[in-house]
Amino acid sequence: MTDTILATLQQTVRQTVDASSSELLQLSSYLHQNPEIAFKEYKACDALCAIMEKHGFTVDKGCYDIPTAFKARYNSGKPGPRIGFLAEYDALPGVGHACGHNIIAATGVGAALAVQAIIGETGGEVLLIGTPGEEGDGGKVFMADRGAFDDIDFALMMHPTSGIPELGKPSTACCDTRVFFTGKSAHSSAPASGINALTAVLQTFNNIDKQRPLFALKDNINGIVTDGGDACNIIPGHAACAFTLRSLNLENLEKALTEKTTVVYLETPCNPTLKILDIQAIAEIVHRYNPNIKVFVDNTFCSPYVQRPLELGADVVVHSATKYINGHGDVLAGFIVGGKDFIAACRKGGLRDITGATLSPMNAFLVARGLKTLDIRMEKHCANAIKLARFLESHPT
Repeated sequence: MTDTILATLQQTVRQTVDASSSELLQLSSYLHQNPEIAFKEYKACDALCAIMEKHGFTVDKGCYDIPTAFKARYNSGKPGPRIGFLAEYDALPGVGHACGHNIIAATGVGAALAVQAIIGETGGEVLLIGTPGEEGDGGKVFMADRGAFDDIDFALMMHPTSGIPELGKPSTACCDTRVFFTGKSAHSSAPASGINALTAVLQTFNNIDKQRPLFALKDNINGIVTDGGDACNIIPGHAACAFTLRSLNLENLEKALTEKTTVVYLETPCNPTLKILDIQAIAEIVHRYNPNIKVFVDNTFCSPYVQRPLELGADVVVHSATKYINGHGDVLAGFIVGGKDFIAACRKGGLRDITGATLSPMNAFLVARGLKTLDIRMEKHCANAIKLARFLESHPT
């Protein structure tokens, strides 16, 4: 495929999306105004199927033994890949489309229509696959088990965000678990004759919260009480709770710690990826394992104006004073910030013989000059960064 042909196809895609924008926005608004919970998305399913049929797709509604699932196909009649765009359209109980599934569905429709416009040239088949129950037990799981994706070469979808768009962002795997407790009911006037099942539920939440410092980074557990008893004047004889567990499947930091570990060193934001590490969580894990291990944080990127690692549990902070702290590029210097005894040991056992224990008078003067405007400069840096990010967000190409 030549560059000229590719440019023509891209232009056709853009024109198709622009021409469909009003219809797609109406669809998104309709789904938002008519939220339906997992596996009960009848209005959404009907609306999506109607649009796809209107545009010449062959629609199979209620497929894979799921009433609100569907597959809409458009075949070019030429050999080529089968590309499936996934549409989610269920809402969250009580809060509607807080996760933006109305946007996911409309985006899936728009993507399928865009590919339909060029598939006569490229060949292959394009599908829009309706996957209900994403906020429930995971409709895609049931559909995958029943062969919904067996004939698909590429399955694609987009999830909206209120932040900065990201490509290749890792996703967290998740699973749900439900816990039931059985006690013995009794009237609240005689609580000693009962066994309070709700107490076990509350203790479960407390125990999970106590263990959070030991979770692997980015792992999380969220839960709700699904059964708290029948009446406030009755000792609950039954109680239940439900949890969603999420994980990036990263190694637990604690597993990397050994009796020989003396320092855990990190930089956040990381250079050059700008990934953010949770200083407080890391410090808690390390110090729980061994309070004598020191957590070092390179804070050059943020400067002390934006981020203060010592307040988050770090033991030592290092800065390159050459950058933001000085702010004028005319000093070669660095700082170590920590406890009095540690800094004294650094001066005595290392800095004195390697780099010198103090800055020269001139360099100290230049750094002090920069500190006077650090707050003004960092506020402007942050404001400019936000403007730049928003500009780039509005110009994705």
